[in-house]
Amino acid sequence: MRWSILLTSLVLTGCFDPNDPTGGEPALGGSSSGSTSSGTSASSGEATSTDPTDPTAPSTTTGSTEPTDPSGDTGAPSECTCAIAAPNNWTGPVVVARGDELPDCVGAFTGSQLDALIDIAGEAANCECSCGAADMDCGELSLLYRQSCGQPIFAETFSEPDTCHDNTPAQNSTNPFFTPVDGSESCPPSPTVEVPPASSTPIRMCGGTFEQAECGPGEQCIAAVPGAFEQRLCVARLGVHDCPPAYPEQEITFGSIADSRGCTDCDCAPQGTFECASTLQLYSGDECGTATGTVETGGCVGSWGSFEFAPPTITGSCTPNVPDADGEIGGAEPTTLCCN
Repeated sequence: MRWSILLTSLVLTGCFDPNDPTGGEPALGGSSSGSTSSGTSASSGEATSTDPTDPTAPSTTTGSTEPTDPSGDTGAPSECTCAIAAPNNWTGPVVVARGDELPDCVGAFTGSQLDALIDIAGEAANCECSCGAADMDCGELSLLYRQSCGQPIFAETFSEPDTCHDNTPAQNSTNPFFTPVDGSESCPPSPTVEVPPASSTPIRMCGGTFEQAECGPGEQCIAAVPGAFEQRLCVARLGVHDCPPAYPEQEITFGSIADSRGCTDCDCAPQGTFECASTLQLYSGDECGTATGTVETGGCVGSWGSFEFAPPTITGSCTPNVPDADGEIGGAEPTTLCCN
């Protein structure tokens, strides 16, 4: 990039020509090819009126020789930089600031603004797994009738706990037990997933409306970069792109954070034998009137007239797995920023 400082002489020539309707820049993400207008310095001597038919007469000067504002203030900055214009489909030049407290777009750089994020990062998730109480399908309660707790005679099943059941025909002795449904052993997994907060650095890009003025072909007259911004010029374009030669330093910025960090599944593997147990309340009559004793599942007791059984309790244990952290954090909605 070449820099030229245009100073005010006897005749003021502005870096921005307010009468040029073709100057300007689209919003960030649009195309910016710069203005095609051109300005020529006023002659330092006095122009002479000539007869255009006289081939020996000197040519007249071109360009503005006086400010258009009668007060002498053209509204143009006192100095500017001739910078390479943004290529087609690029916005700029823009100025850049980054950090937690971003300055406002000011001065000549208020034509467009894009806020984005860089340096997006975050640690992996913390993953743990534990197992709840054992669970299984105990099936129905079976009563196996025996002769003096020996030879089995026949069996019947009951499915409603806390309900009075008739035990007729009573036999010499009875053995209560459950036959659990095979493969129903389990423990409810309880995962713990802690995702650390994401970090990022905010960045702001400010563009303006610039003129070609006295700069060379393919250049624009850019106002001085405000002090709160990085002292360089950049161009920007939505998406991910290679940088143009005049602005070779690439940085990818993002409009939002894409965070898929998490953990693999928490699982609990049954260990050993799961068992179902219950207590039966025994009664002498057929309507659960007079209690005569209790019997635990798996035991054997003499006959009775009626009974109630409690909902079964389940014993067993599970071993939790060790889940792994997975997923990643990054940026979405990229914008390519290229600086000189």
